[in-house]
Amino acid sequence: MFAEWDSVEAAAAVAGLHAGRAALNALAVPTLTDADLLTLLREQEAAARAAVASQHAVIAELDSRGTAREHGCASTAVLLSQVLRLNPGQARDRVTAAANLGPRRGLTGEVLPPLFAEVAAAQAAGVLCVAQARVITDTIDTLPDPVRAEHGQWLQQSLVEQAHSVSPVQLAQLARAMAYALDQDGVLVEEH
Repeated sequence: MFAEWDSVEAAAAVAGLHAGRAALNALAVPTLTDADLLTLLREQEAAARAAVASQHAVIAELDSRGTAREHGCASTAVLLSQVLRLNPGQARDRVTAAANLGPRRGLTGEVLPPLFAEVAAAQAAGVLCVAQARVITDTIDTLPDPVRAEHGQWLQQSLVEQAHSVSPVQLAQLARAMAYALDQDGVLVEEH
């Protein structure tokens, strides 16, 4: 549970996580009012969503450093499977999400924003769940390159805004309709 840290900042952040988790586990839940229970549930969900966004940064950094190879693993997904005891599909999904929603490194090592910055920011704010984030990124990824280049940012912003008030299923339906409106033939016709 406790590890030796090279970074004081990381140690303090993890200590805060442990303290918060302990405080939540110590709550006398039966004594809370219905309003308190609903507020607590909303806050717990927002914290869990934001934690996923934080994990994207960690996974993206591990991937960019090639840490998996240093530990005898063929890929970052294999490393995650071993370290976090995930099934291979879950590990691959997390690496893909980190590639889309975590910070990136340029050729010279400079930190670049996530590919889907609006989605990443909303997830870090605790607004989007994993399923909603995946709906948005998958929808934009499936657009033909010219449509994505012209409308991808607008579509990302629109779907993030809609995700504040709809479920992942409803968001997927909306995303399909919006993507269809942007590319009604399913294949962008080449301009001559």
